[in-house]
Amino acid sequence: MKITIQKREPDKNGHRALRLVYYHGSKTGQNGSRAQKRSYEPLNLFLYDKPRLRRSVSTTRP
Repeated sequence: MKITIQKREPDKNGHRALRLVYYHGSKTGQNGSRAQKRSYEPLNLFLYDKPRLRRSVSTTRP
């Protein structure tokens, strides 16, 4: 199993949501195509694309 963090597209306020992606592998269908088996878990954490306040700038930097 592989676990990664994915950044979503920004919403209208410029917040990017973070979520965990669990990759469980893949399975092959009868016609030979592969289907990925994944599950997602939202983290309820957000990144600001364009912070307005000075306080927001300091919290979004690593």
